[in-house]
Amino acid sequence: MAVKISIDDAMAVTPNEAAAINAFFSTLPQLKQLYGAPASQPNAAPDPSQDVEPLFNSGEVDSRGYPWDERIHASTQAKNADGTWRNKRGVSKELVEEVEAEFREQLQAAAPEPTDVAQEEISEQERGLRELERLERERIGTPPPPPPAPPSPTAQPEMNFQQFMEYALSKFTVDDVVAAVHGEGLQGIDQLALSPQHIPAVLAHLQALGSGEE
Repeated sequence: MAVKISIDDAMAVTPNEAAAINAFFSTLPQLKQLYGAPASQPNAAPDPSQDVEPLFNSGEVDSRGYPWDERIHASTQAKNADGTWRNKRGVSKELVEEVEAEFREQLQAAAPEPTDVAQEEISEQERGLRELERLERERIGTPPPPPPAPPSPTAQPEMNFQQFMEYALSKFTVDDVVAAVHGEGLQGIDQLALSPQHIPAVLAHLQALGSGEE
């Protein structure tokens, strides 16, 4: 909208007209605020997740499954004869244990949780297979198979990676867990987190180790 004020003869302007013109110009600041340029939008808050860096590097790990850490390991990133990182000169045992504990906590937190959807799909497949077996038995007239034997008292239930780590570290040392992981052909504990199907076999290695069979 455009507003145009024209005065042909300034000497002929009446007092009422002069007052109206003066009142109009006195409202210009308010009109500018109402119809001026829109206020700039405040800057969006930065996403804090963009600045978060992992506590440990995701590169090479040693024979125990630990990554190199500048707080406790030699700056040359050299390894000992057994494949573990060479500790920094003068580093205390307490600091080494603290850093390794931090890594284990981070590893457990990063482990994927099993989903209810996957469990439902497995249950549905099992029901379908049992129904097919029943129909096949009825067709050929064979008796149903005997019920499965109850699990032994010492058998461990299926568990996810986080449950496995909590159980294993409560009964075995980290070296024992790493040895059991290597016994399954895995390079380290991080690979076990990505391949949880190996957990029962690794658990069997640990139980055999605890009973003195290995």
